[in-house]
Amino acid sequence: MRDTGISKGALGLATSLATAGYAFGALLAGDIGLRFHRRPLFALFTASAAVAWTLTVSGMGPAAFAIGLVLAGLSTGLLLVVALPPCFQHFPASRLHITAAFVNIALFGGIAAGPLMGGLAASGLGWRTMFTAFAAIAALACVLSRIVLPHEEPPEPGLTFDWRVVVLSAGATILPFGAVAFLPATGFVSPLFLVPLAIGLASFAAIFIVEDRAREPLIKVRQMLHTLPIIGTIIASFAGGVFLTLLTLSLQRLTTIWGWSPGEAGLAFWPLLPGALLASVLIYFVFRTRYLPIMILAGMSVTAVAGGLLMAAQGPDQVSFVTIGAALLGFGAGSTVSPALFLAAFSVPSNLLGRVFAFIELVRSVGDFLIGPVLAQFAVLIATGDTITTKSVDITLGIAVAMGAATLLFVAIAFLTSYRRLPTPKLEQWLDGEDEVAIESPPVLRGLDETD
Repeated sequence: MRDTGISKGALGLATSLATAGYAFGALLAGDIGLRFHRRPLFALFTASAAVAWTLTVSGMGPAAFAIGLVLAGLSTGLLLVVALPPCFQHFPASRLHITAAFVNIALFGGIAAGPLMGGLAASGLGWRTMFTAFAAIAALACVLSRIVLPHEEPPEPGLTFDWRVVVLSAGATILPFGAVAFLPATGFVSPLFLVPLAIGLASFAAIFIVEDRAREPLIKVRQMLHTLPIIGTIIASFAGGVFLTLLTLSLQRLTTIWGWSPGEAGLAFWPLLPGALLASVLIYFVFRTRYLPIMILAGMSVTAVAGGLLMAAQGPDQVSFVTIGAALLGFGAGSTVSPALFLAAFSVPSNLLGRVFAFIELVRSVGDFLIGPVLAQFAVLIATGDTITTKSVDITLGIAVAMGAATLLFVAIAFLTSYRRLPTPKLEQWLDGEDEVAIESPPVLRGLDETD
């Protein structure tokens, strides 16, 4: 705010719209990645990310900073779905466990490094240095894409553009996240929050109806209404939301209540990164086995334990609870969201991965990035003044832990009622067969059939 001249409200709105851009970009890439060549798309989106981060550090004023931030979010969402499916489709089944481990490092290893990077930036590295590094990484990826990525034909060049789902997805992301941006200034009962939130969630619900009735839908709703895709989507959404809530409120406790500087608070959460890396190592060993669901359930349990430790940290003299809780939180997050994404993908043909990842990322983003800010603002609402208190933080952390425990119970019951024994994924037939799946997944509604 000091360096760019942007106001607190405008910064909050730009940040929320950047998150909305990420979610919308993931869905949009599900369509674009099917109809156009991936190599030029990857180069285009990495170039747009480099331009976006360059805009944020250009010193051209608050408008350029906000535009750059939103464009960076959009570019990231587009890149995710364009880049991720080929990582699985273009390698033999014998190497997929390596792919899964590195994808997990890229997804949640990067997220777990966020507080550490923020702490370094606040301690003297500087936000402009960090954003410049992001621009350089994106530019390097753009150059490497022209050298490394092969030329290949698009999967479905004749696919009709599904403009209905794109419009609905825009409403389902921009409106709710825009509403959350107004939440600190307006409160929960303001029309500026309730109206766009309601319209956005209605748009989100309408996606399922419209796509189920479409002749050439981007999202295969019928295939997503099976046990494993539902389990995977629910875990990815709620586990991520619980993670962000625990992390956000714990950082606020350190800075607002304990009086730590932002640099000290960010650096205190360095164990998130080794925790996430340990989860990636575990994925390497269990990805091709029947124990991936066990890892996910264990990750949810560890996340709940991490929440309990973070709640127990009542003062700076108990910072060891924060250190251990952060390590467990990193492991729990790395053991749930990405593995759940893989588990959902196992029950659909591999040639539909782009569509599956696009839809799950849309749903996950709406869940992840709405739960965290709403619960963080709830902690302020129940506090005695205008800032959070120890009691309000503990209550809200307890709500997040209870949400994670309820998710764990639900998916455990859903899995146990669907399978008598843990299924081993058949990765070879999944990659080689056009309509083959790695794990058969029963529909959630009796009589549901893809051929209907």
